[in-house]
Amino acid sequence: GESEADVMRFCQAFMTELYGVVGPTLDVPAGDQNVAGRELGYLYGQYKRIVRNADFGVLSGKPVALGGLLGRIEATGYGTVWYLDELLSCNELRTCDQRVLVSGSGNVALHCAEKLVELGAVVLTVSDSGGTLVAVDTERGFSADDVAALKEYKATRKRLADYGGPHEFRAGAAPWTTGLQATVAIPAATQNELTQEDAEQLVSHGVRVVVEAANMPCTNEAVHHLKSNEVLFGPAKAVNCGGVATSQMEMQQNATMSTWDENTVFRKLEELMRSIVRDSARVAERYGLKGDYQAGANILAFLRLAKAMRAQGVL
Repeated sequence: GESEADVMRFCQAFMTELYGVVGPTLDVPAGDQNVAGRELGYLYGQYKRIVRNADFGVLSGKPVALGGLLGRIEATGYGTVWYLDELLSCNELRTCDQRVLVSGSGNVALHCAEKLVELGAVVLTVSDSGGTLVAVDTERGFSADDVAALKEYKATRKRLADYGGPHEFRAGAAPWTTGLQATVAIPAATQNELTQEDAEQLVSHGVRVVVEAANMPCTNEAVHHLKSNEVLFGPAKAVNCGGVATSQMEMQQNATMSTWDENTVFRKLEELMRSIVRDSARVAERYGLKGDYQAGANILAFLRLAKAMRAQGVL
C-alpha cells in the first residue's frame, strides 16, 4: 500500500489543482470512502499554503485541531440508527426487538452497530469485500465490547478474514446471503451492493425494514421488490444525511469561531434525523402515498427546492 508520505503528496498535488474551485461560498468537499481526517488535514494544509487568509470552512470532516466538529466521525452511523429508531416508532415497533444485518465494517457500519447495540438491538453481521463476519451467538449478537474491538481492528485497515476470535467468518458471503433470520437490514458498504436476488432472500428470511446507510446501496430492482412486499424502506438521501448535516454544523462552527461540544452535536443531529422521518411520512400521506418514506423524502426535497427557486425569481 501507499506510505504516509505518498498519501500526503497525493493530497497536496490534488489540492494544488482543486483550490481555485472550492471555498466556503463555492463547493465544500468532505470526506467519504477512504478519505478521512488524515487526508482532509493534508488537503487543508496545502490549501492554506496556497491561499492567504484561508478559511477553515473550505473543507468539512477536518481533524478537530483544524476546526473539525466533535462527533463528525460518528454522525452518519448514529444518524442512521436515529432515523431507524424513529421509523420503527412511527410504525409501533421498537429497536430493542430487532435482529439486524449490517454490511460494511468502515466508519458508518461500525458506528451503526455501536448505536444499535446501545439501543438494545441484536446485531448479527458486519462485512467487507472478502466476506461476512457473523456473531458467534446469533441470539445475542455482537456485544458492545465486540464492536469496540472491531473498531480498533479496522482502524488498522486489516481484513475481517484475518480477524480471528470466536466469531464466524464466511468468505465470499454478503450479510444478505447468510440465511440468517433477521428483521432489519442496513446496507452500509457501497453502491448497488443489494440486488433484487438479495432482496428476495431478505424478505424470505423475515426482514421487514431496510434503511440505506451507504450511498444508493440498493439497486432499483431491489427497492421495487422490497416495497412490493411491504418492507419499510428508508432511502439513502434521508437515512445517511447525518454526515452532510454535521458538515453544515462544522461550517457554522467555523464561521462563528466557536467550538461545539459532542452532546450539542448529537442532540441537534438526533432532532434532525427524527424530524426527517416525520416530515417524510407527513408529505407522503398528503400526496396519497402513506407509508412510502422514499416518495415522501423525494417530494419533500422537491418542494423545498421549488420554493427556494420561486423565491429567487427563477420560475
